[in-house]
Amino acid sequence: MSFLGYKTVPENARLFIDQEVSQGRAVSDIRADEQEFQRKILALNKEVAERFPSEELTFFDRGLGDSIAYFTVHRMDPAPAIQAARDIQYRKVFLFDRLASQRNQFGDEQIASEIEAAIERAYTDLGYEITRVPAVSIPERVTLILDTLELEG
Repeated sequence: MSFLGYKTVPENARLFIDQEVSQGRAVSDIRADEQEFQRKILALNKEVAERFPSEELTFFDRGLGDSIAYFTVHRMDPAPAIQAARDIQYRKVFLFDRLASQRNQFGDEQIASEIEAAIERAYTDLGYEITRVPAVSIPERVTLILDTLELEG
């Protein structure tokens, strides 16, 4: 979406991991305490979301509802993530089906499916109507998003 001039925010977990790796830490060390990692990512997600005025259209790779899902999957109390997600409202939530090239990219397919289902549940529980974006070409995905939001590309 950034190539069309829209504001976009990349996935904070990925940025955090990349930054830590660039400082010489191994991914296994960064994620050794998964609960602490998830708390850091929630704080980052909230901090970043608060920087963008709600009246400005911004596309986030990950929203605060995602943190609810990760807290739940990792058997953490989701209350802090739920509160953070209630404080920030999104205009629309899109859930992307993983492309073939993304399958097993980060490990266990069963865990990936569990996380995806938890993400869908989290946003539904927050009252969002989710638009599924199928695993089609990127131009087709962009068209679906623009049409859904009644935007021009």
